[in-house]
Amino acid sequence: MANIAQTHRPFPASMEADPDGAFFERSLDGGATSFYLIIRPRPYLTARDRELIDQGIFSLEELHPEVLRLGRTPSPQTPWLYEVESFKVGREHHDDQEVFNDHATDYRSEVFDNLSTLLEHCQKEFGVAASDFRKRDATHYPKF
Repeated sequence: MANIAQTHRPFPASMEADPDGAFFERSLDGGATSFYLIIRPRPYLTARDRELIDQGIFSLEELHPEVLRLGRTPSPQTPWLYEVESFKVGREHHDDQEVFNDHATDYRSEVFDNLSTLLEHCQKEFGVAASDFRKRDATHYPKF
């Protein structure tokens, strides 16, 4: 089954996620460490973005620096760009967002313009399926 995002929703209804992301957590080292995989959606080329680019106020790369990391310009019909982040952090650092961020290790980040391709990557690279993602509150990821 294809995982299709819609213009108004970054994730399909079949995928558990918050508007700001889909979260996966795996316990490592007997529970001492957590591995996180987070998909963060970013709206791509909104009407306002197009207006600012057409007026010469901003370039595409200034409004969407993710396209530089993607390595190409997505189709203008692309509704979302997705950043997938992976990292590990010790459980003792989960109480405070700043401490959590300071102690994250093995951080990687990649950008995709297609959710199905991103999910295939997550399955192949990390063994994580679309059905494994949850809302933030279902993980130990710190609250802001």
